[in-house]
Formats: sequence, structure tokens, C-alpha cells
Amino acid sequence: LIPLLADPDDQVRGNTCTTLGKLGPSAAPAVPILIKKLNEKSEYVPGFAISALGEIGPGAKEAVPALIPFLHSKDPYVRMDAAGALCGIGKGSIAALPDLIKAIHDEESEVRDGAFLALRQIGLDAKSAIPDLIQCLKSPDYDTAWHAAFALEAIDPKQCQGAIPIFTDTLWDPNSEKMAIEALQKTGTSEGLEAIRSYQESKYKGEVLATMKHDISFDEQVKVLSAIGVARQIRNMANHFIVKITNGMPAKEAVKKLNANPSVKSAAPNLYVVKDYYSDMHYLVPPKRGVKSSP
Repeated sequence: LIPLLADPDDQVRGNTCTTLGKLGPSAAPAVPILIKKLNEKSEYVPGFAISALGEIGPGAKEAVPALIPFLHSKDPYVRMDAAGALCGIGKGSIAALPDLIKAIHDEESEVRDGAFLALRQIGLDAKSAIPDLIQCLKSPDYDTAWHAAFALEAIDPKQCQGAIPIFTDTLWDPNSEKMAIEALQKTGTSEGLEAIRSYQESKYKGEVLATMKHDISFDEQVKVLSAIGVARQIRNMANHFIVKITNGMPAKEAVKKLNANPSVKSAAPNLYVVKDYYSDMHYLVPPKRGVKSSP
């Protein structure tokens, strides 16, 4: 494959880069030539070479100095690919640390996300990023704050006091539950441990709630919700029992009734409706930080 990187056809060289990337670490012998391809005056090849180096992983460490300038490209897609490549290289990307710290403030979310992930991979050696990560926890963009929280956890969990609310919210994502529990445990704080305890108790109550019979009226169900202290479940586990809460009631009407109930409103204010276009289901959810709710 390596000889094909010298083919006169741009498309052949680009496809060869892609194939080498798919080979992963075993393509490490091609790294020196891929580095040269970064500087080609071609519309396609440099981008494919960037991605290939990231897919090769730690074995592409020597490419880091050549990748750094691409974090400052005017093209956001190039910056995104460069951040992703440095993430793939992992701890070996330490030389790019100052540039990655700048990249977590990039105007493009995909670039920021890639830089956060790269910092997570570098881990303990990225401590100089801590002040910027703490600053990003306050971002009105929830995804930015989320990525900052977990990057901070990978670097120094003891600095995660401000990230506890984000870890707590993440508990309710089935795909990230384990990760969030581990992050809260690593903070070593009573607040983190209490968040886990409260979540596990509420999750159990939510599972009980999901067994409620359809013949219980909507108002009666709201009373039960309030009585057993799981109003938070209306926000965070609504997708598990939306049909039982509304009992066939249109979602928008259910939101109005839920928000009109004082005990529910105090714990779960400003519910709004979102539609899952894949399942055609309507869910009741709280507004994310920085997102205007639309009842």
C-alpha cells in the first residue's frame, strides 16, 4: 500500500490514506510518508492523511508537531480532523497541549469536542488545562460544559467540585450511567456520594412508577408522583413511562396539566415537549441549560 501514496492520481493517494487508517496500529510504518502527505498541495490528500494518522493511534506520535498547525486552520473541518487525530494518538499528543487548550474555546462545537476528548486521552499530564476546563464548566452550551467536566475528571477528579451537577444529570443517561457514577465517586465528596444514593433511590421508585396501571387517572398519578418524591422522574425518566403519565392524553395537554400542579412545578419546572421523529413518540423533558423552553 505504501507505494500507492506516490501515485500521480490524487484520488488513489487519498484512498490509500483511508485504507492505511483502517489498518490501525499495524500501519505505523507508513507514518513518515503520511506526515509528508500533510503538506501536499491537494484538495483531498492532506485531510485523509490527518485522519489516517489519528486512526493509527499512539504509533503516530511523531506526527504530532506536523499536526499542530492544522488546529489553527481557517477551515473548521480541518481543525476538527486535527483535534480528532490528536485524540487518537492519545498521551503522545502532549506536545500539542497548549494548542488543544486554545481549541476548547474554538467557535465550532465539533472542534471543541475533539479537543476535550484529546485532553481526556492525555490525562494526568494535561494539568495545565485545568483552569480553562473549570472556566468551560460555566459555558451556556451544555455539551461544552459536559465535555469539560469529563475532561477534568480524567485529569484530576479532585478539581471536579463544579462538575458534580453535570455528572449528576448524566446519571440519567443509560449509556453514560456507569461513567457518571465513577466520576462522582472519584470526586471523593459527600455531595457526589449523595447524588449517587439519591439517583439509585429515585431510579428504583421510577421503575415502580412504570408499573402503574393505565386505569389510574392522570390527576391521581400526579398525586402519587408527588407523594413518593419522584417528581424528578417526570423530567428525567419521562421516556420510560410517558404513556402511563398521560394515559393517552396528548403530550402538550399533559405538559400544561403537569406544570399547573404546584408540587410538580416546584421540583420539575418548565417542562416542554420534544418529538422523537424516529419513534414518533412525544417526551416530556426539562430545558437544558442555555436552551429556551417552549411549552
